[in-house]
Amino acid sequence: MKTIIIILLLAVSIPAYSDYGWLRQNSNTTNKFSGVYMFDQSRAIAVGFNGLMRTTTNGGIVWQLSSTGISTNFHKVFFLNNNIGIIIGEQGLLIRTTDGGSTWNSISMGTSLNLATIRFIKIAGDVTNTGFVTGENGLVYKTTNAGANWDLLSTGTAQLLTGISFPDMTTGYAAGYNSTLIKTTNGGTTWTPKNTGTSGVTFYGMEFFDANNGVITGGSASYTDGKILITTDGGSTWSVKLNFPSANFTIPHYLNRLNFICRGKWRYNFKIV
Repeated sequence: MKTIIIILLLAVSIPAYSDYGWLRQNSNTTNKFSGVYMFDQSRAIAVGFNGLMRTTTNGGIVWQLSSTGISTNFHKVFFLNNNIGIIIGEQGLLIRTTDGGSTWNSISMGTSLNLATIRFIKIAGDVTNTGFVTGENGLVYKTTNAGANWDLLSTGTAQLLTGISFPDMTTGYAAGYNSTLIKTTNGGTTWTPKNTGTSGVTFYGMEFFDANNGVITGGSASYTDGKILITTDGGSTWSVKLNFPSANFTIPHYLNRLNFICRGKWRYNFKIV
């Protein structure tokens, strides 16, 4: 069957945000934000460098200062529900709350390396207690009790892993620097390298709709030479669906089986038919 890619390309320069439904929010800080989690359309938490934390309960109209008492750079935040949440960051930082963010407790990960991303497996739209954290030097940690305890997995790579995706409880993929892609079919116990047909590419994000269909986004270390790669056979083969020389792409998000959006310097909406 012939494949047609329809691309909706929208420039996202700051003056144009409102034209596409985006409004600039005043966070009252000049520190860098690195992660955000939306509970619903009104409530959200954002984290960043130097222990930065802001929360909103009115859809971002007002962002309130919050604090964990930690000044380490935060990278990502994720909540399993309204009470249990996790923040990861530099120097092996992982802190956890069980009361919606009122208090946070540090959990030792046994490393001083930087942690990059955190994901929990969803089944039928519900977040499970099984999740993963990735980081430098090929780090992948796994929890099966909502982040209370973590086990270090052996991945066989020393590259920084920036993205991880588990479409089900056993099949998972992790990607990162230097075109690194690894796959597991036993819940992370063992990992196998996969060849994407690229070299020297930094993968910044990935998402799998199911065990076979996935997308990886990335580019060069200088944030150019953007690439979007797609697989339909569980990572055995990959096709480059787009090369874009003046930007890279991060964090693909599936809307449904045939549509996904990639963030970057530009916004892309792909429909594959």
